[in-house]
Amino acid sequence: MHAVIHRSIVTFYLCWNLVNSHPPVFTNKATEMEINTPDGPEYSYNDLMNWAYFFEMVKIQNCGDLLKSADDTFPHQVKKLLMEREWSPKLVDDLVKKYNQSNWPPGISDEEICNDEKERRIKNYNCRRIPGFLKGNREEAVIVLAIDNVHMPADTIAEPGFLMFLNQGALYYTNDDKLRGLEKCFDIVEVLRWDLLITSPDNSFMESAHHQLTRQNWLPRNVYSIIGKYSQNNWPSGISGTQLHDGEKMSLLKNYICRRIPSVLSGNQEEAVIVFASDNMHMPADMIAHPGFLMAFKQGALYSLGYDEFKSVPDTLESVQISRWGLLLTSPDNYLWDRVNSLLFKRKIPYRLTRAILERYSKTNWPLGTLSALLQYDEEKKMLLNKYVCRRIPGVLSDNQEEAVIVFASDNTHMPLDMIVEPGFLMMFNPAINMEIDRPHFSDYSIHDLMKWVYYFEKVKIQNCGYLLTSADDSFTHQVKNVLIKRMWSTQLVDELVEKYNLSTWPSGISSEEICNDEKERRIKNYNCRRIPGFLKGNREEAVIVLAIDNPHMPADTITKPGFMMFLNPGAMYYSNDDEFECAENCFDIVEVLRWDLLITSPDNSLMVIL
Repeated sequence: MHAVIHRSIVTFYLCWNLVNSHPPVFTNKATEMEINTPDGPEYSYNDLMNWAYFFEMVKIQNCGDLLKSADDTFPHQVKKLLMEREWSPKLVDDLVKKYNQSNWPPGISDEEICNDEKERRIKNYNCRRIPGFLKGNREEAVIVLAIDNVHMPADTIAEPGFLMFLNQGALYYTNDDKLRGLEKCFDIVEVLRWDLLITSPDNSFMESAHHQLTRQNWLPRNVYSIIGKYSQNNWPSGISGTQLHDGEKMSLLKNYICRRIPSVLSGNQEEAVIVFASDNMHMPADMIAHPGFLMAFKQGALYSLGYDEFKSVPDTLESVQISRWGLLLTSPDNYLWDRVNSLLFKRKIPYRLTRAILERYSKTNWPLGTLSALLQYDEEKKMLLNKYVCRRIPGVLSDNQEEAVIVFASDNTHMPLDMIVEPGFLMMFNPAINMEIDRPHFSDYSIHDLMKWVYYFEKVKIQNCGYLLTSADDSFTHQVKNVLIKRMWSTQLVDELVEKYNLSTWPSGISSEEICNDEKERRIKNYNCRRIPGFLKGNREEAVIVLAIDNPHMPADTITKPGFMMFLNPGAMYYSNDDEFECAENCFDIVEVLRWDLLITSPDNSLMVIL
């Protein structure tokens, strides 16, 4: 009774401190009761709570990954880590000696208790994850402390606690705010055909789902908490094993609220959904798992709620047929994808339809039959390409005049099933002829050539006009000229560009003295520029090209054909098209700076190198 009162008081203080987001510092004398040992008092509940506070709270989600007889080296690794964190040696010894099933409390180790009941109890534990992995197989360790589990039956806890070792993917994080609300990132879908459920998907499906969730900027541990439960053997106990043969369970499947993972898992168009626990609290407890689990389906099983609003869309676009399949772009770049997205938005195409179409924009995402026809594996299928009914998206994708069409499934019911996909897919084409640049003396290259050359130069914006060199060193132009000539640019084009590199040769819209400096700065910051790779000198100056074809949005007096040069001191630019930088901040934890007096205002170069 005395121990229960102590644990209740400590739990109250733990909750109070978690709400206030500060490490617990107890002042109540009741919490400073010492834990007695044969050798005398070693540590108090206050000490234990302070040590455990910095270990993340987790739950065990898959008891099948629990190591009931762990490697003897594991407790030694845990002991070393805890001692490095200045835990009491006596406490550490008390914990690490209870690391196998034979040393666990009787409530989860007694053979007389059925496995289902043991599993239910283990999943109800509040555990503290020990940071790091134990071996190359990435096994993990948790501490089950008595003070964290006052809600558990007396025969399932041990003072002060015990250890458990698990294979990777067995845990989920109970206090991970970044997992909350993630389900809202995905569309709810209705599963029309549960007979198309894949109960034992192969590893390639799991890898594909892993890739898609990673692209959504999920933390690795959140990804593993979902994809670790991707087959019948890992699903909740109510639908695992032979449970799906139960007629009652089968009838309940239709009540699941599922969220579709964008894109398909393979060329066969399999799809995957996540069944989040937060969406399915109405389901029986043995049919949900925290935070969720994964299900894969063969093509045709899913129907996105709201697809009815798509039915009238094809008729809003012009129907065309493709005559020259040799002009098809099988791997279009991201710029063209963005342009199609913009054109569909302007046409007020429903966002969800746009997203479903844009998922299938290259050969890796097209129906398998279409791909085999384009690659000439199947001559019969190749003949069928000309029977596609396509819908042209109005407008061109760039100055190079590429065009795009959508192949809607509803327009192509006459085609083989492996050559269509719901609701449709996207195809982009090169123009039939390359337009020449509209100045007579530019006869030795076309817009197509220019677009091809600049494609490999990163697109940037100028963010600090104070770093702009309005009167650059002549040697800079020679270096730039060498770089461009080595990349097989037209000599005439290079000469046209490098002769316009100073303020006196720039367009009048940014060089005229009659225009105020603020307006000039606004215009310069609005340019789309192409960064020339490398630095020009020891001071790390940089160079950009401002091309007319990249800046159709700019006033006529701010551009010149084909373009002009600008030189800048380092730090003047940012990268406008770097997809890998978007949402990168989500990879890092938010922290509070407690002592600003420890700020290093002039770090040495070694710190920059480490970053």
